Parts: sequence; structure tokens; C-alpha cells
Amino acid sequence: MIRLLVVFLSCLPTVASAATVCVNTTGTDGCFPTIQQGVDAAVSGDTVDVAAGTYVEHVIVPKNKRLRLQGAGPTATLIDGNGVRTVLKIKGPNPNITVAGIGIQNGARGVAFGDMVKIKLLDCAITGNVNGGGIRGGGKGSDATVTRCTITDNASDDFGGGIGIEDELRSQSQLKVLSSIIRGNTAFAGGGIAVALSGKLRLIDSVVDDNSAVSDGGGISGGYVIVSDSTISRNKTLGGGGGVTGGGGVAARFYTAIRNSTISGNSATSGVSPPSSTGLGGGVFVQGFDGRVLLEHATVANNTSDNEGGGIFAHRLTVKASIIADNSAPSGSDCKSGQVRSLGVNLIEDSTSCEVRTSGKSVVINADPMLGPLQNNGGATETHALLAGSPAIGVVTTTALCKAPDQRGQTRAVPCDLGSYEAP
Repeated sequence: MIRLLVVFLSCLPTVASAATVCVNTTGTDGCFPTIQQGVDAAVSGDTVDVAAGTYVEHVIVPKNKRLRLQGAGPTATLIDGNGVRTVLKIKGPNPNITVAGIGIQNGARGVAFGDMVKIKLLDCAITGNVNGGGIRGGGKGSDATVTRCTITDNASDDFGGGIGIEDELRSQSQLKVLSSIIRGNTAFAGGGIAVALSGKLRLIDSVVDDNSAVSDGGGISGGYVIVSDSTISRNKTLGGGGGVTGGGGVAARFYTAIRNSTISGNSATSGVSPPSSTGLGGGVFVQGFDGRVLLEHATVANNTSDNEGGGIFAHRLTVKASIIADNSAPSGSDCKSGQVRSLGVNLIEDSTSCEVRTSGKSVVINADPMLGPLQNNGGATETHALLAGSPAIGVVTTTALCKAPDQRGQTRAVPCDLGSYEAP
């Protein structure tokens, strides 16, 4: 019986185990001297392990070659494009590609991937790519996750200075950004991040700061945008290019949900176009009569517009346990909206340009929330603290709205505070 079992097992097909292909700058110890040679030698399922060093090259991963490109860290292993072309290109389709611990810099474009590519970028640094942005993804069925990355000082001639997912009808592309910093990027639209109108962006525990766009979405531009536990700050739109422009912090076409997050210090400028259709929504701008904004435990403060809606410009706005205050604009300093639905208690310092509808026990506080400056008050992202005596402290009595921790991870309990910061 045992002999028959041995014979049977010996006839089974062998399953090849994943291998590791090594790369170092000297090509010693059995390693390849370039990343491209390592990629070419690897087969699907392999890891290409890239030692510390600077590799001046332009790497192409063929379609359907499922690999992990593993570096020694984003400041130790660098791929440098020497000012031209795409630094790292992944051809589609590809159901599984991972890039971890690598810095990608100084290309015309940093990382580019085609349609039907599922990519994970981990512990990366993408900087100084000057024409096509830091990351550019295909618009058909692409699925990208960016985790613990810094994407800084990239530029795009069209959209998505930091990250851009191309537009294609019903593309249903997805982008998730976690625990990352998107800073100092520029583009015509979506200075920090731009996602196709039919695509979805989820921003979690991240910072989008000091990015700029000529047209719309200094920080973020997209169709469906969901933000949680994040800060979107000091971004700006410059008001060029004609047409409807705005959304210094966030510009969305269909839907924006902002939970446990801070939108602060963003600006929208009218520029050279007619002021009736430009410079809208210093903090958040949602286009169209069908566009919707949801704020839940959000703080929208210190944003500016030189036209309408210093804090928010949206036709339909729902607010839960949130603060909209200290914003400025010639019309609708805090908000400009034809339909505002207030659920429970909220603080809108100046609601004169918003048609607020309350029902039941809903209350809108029109007062100064007494916010501290935007700064590190603990946690991974900056927040506005509630100063002693703030009317936003201890006014939320709905249990469901006091369950989740605040933006910093601070526990809430009934009664809890309005906005993204829970006072001690």
C-alpha cells in the first residue's frame, strides 16, 4: 500500500515555487546589475529583490507578469529616470503587481500602468516627475492601492499631478490611498489626486497638502470621493482654463463623503474666467444639481473663495455632527447651497447663503466654534482643537454618532463633540 502511494505521488505534476531574483548595482553575488534584467529573468510569482543603490533606468514590466518588486526602502533603493520617459511602466492586463520599498524619481512620469492592472504600492517615495505626474493609471478596470507612501513635487500637463487615473466611460476604476502624504504636486486639474468621473477614490488616514490646479480640485478631483480620518489642507485652484472651476480642497462631480476629517486652509480663485462660474467652493465643490456632499464629524474651516462658497459650494449637502466655520467668500462665506439637510446638531457659523432644513430634534448652531490653529494635536494628521468654552463641545447626544474615535483615534463617549476633534 505504501509503495503504491509513493508511485502515485511521484506521478503528480510538480508545482513550481516562487523564486527570488536579486539585483544590485555591481551585478555581483549572482545578481543582475539592472532592474530590467531582473524583471526579464523573473517569471510570474517571483520577487525581484533590489538592493540599496540608485538605478538610472526605465523599467518595463510585460503584461501578465505578476511580480513583487522589493527594495531596501524608499530612500535607499531609487529608480531615477534622468529627466525623461516613464520610470516604471506596468503593461496591462496584470492581475497582481506589487512595488514595495522603492523610491521613483526624476522621470517625465513616475509610475504608469495600463488597463486592467491591479497594483499595490507600499512604502514608496515618488518625487520630481515633471510631465505626466507621479502615478498614472489606465482608466479601464484599474485597481490601485497606495499605502505609506509620500508623493511629492510631481507635475502633470493635464490631470493628476500626484496620482491620476485616466477617464474612460464606465471605467469603474478604483484608487485607495492609505496612511500616505500627497504634497506639493501640480496639474491642470486634480493637483494632488485626480480620478476618472466613473471611478472611486477612498482616502484614509492620509494628508493631501499644498497641491495646486489651474482648473478644479487643487487637492482632489474626481467623480466619487470618500475621505476618512484625513486632512486636506492648503491646496488651491488658480482659476484658469475657462468653464466652471473651483474646489480648492476637493472638487467632485457626483458624490463626496467626508468623515472624521479636516478640510482647512484651501482656496479657490476666479482667475481670468467670468466670475459667475469660477472660484466656487474654497474647501469643497460639487458640480451639478445631482451632486451630493455628506459631512459626518467633519471640520471645514479657514477656506476661502473669491467668488462663492468659502467653505462649501454644493447643491445638496447633508451634515451630521460637523463644523463649518471661519471660512470666507463674497457670497456664502461658510456655505453656498440650495439644499442643506441638518441631522442632529451641527455648527454652521454663517448659514445665510444655505437653505438649511431641520426636522425633529435637529439644531444648527450659528456661533464661533472657537477653533485652535491647524496643527499636530496627536495622531497622524493635523487637526483644529476645540478651545475651552467652545459651543461645539459635548452637544452630540446620539449614541451612533459618538461610537467611532475622532480623527486622531481619541475615544468618544456620549455626549461627544462636533467636528473631527474630540476635546479632552
